[in-house]
Amino acid sequence: MQAKRKLNNKIKSSEITPESVYHNRRSILKTLGILSTGLTTSFLSSNRLIAESLICNF
Repeated sequence: MQAKRKLNNKIKSSEITPESVYHNRRSILKTLGILSTGLTTSFLSSNRLIAESLICNF
C-alpha cells in the first residue's frame, strides 16, 4: 500500500476556475431561473383555465 504524500504547493481559489467561466455560469443559472419561473407560471395559468372551463361546462 502506498502512503499518501502531502503536497506543499497549494492552489489559490482564484486559480481553480477562470473568472470568465465563473461569470458565464452565473449568467446561465440566472437565465434558467427566469425561464423556469415563466414556464411554471404559464403551466399553472393554463391548468387554472382548463379547470374553470370544465366547471363552467357542468
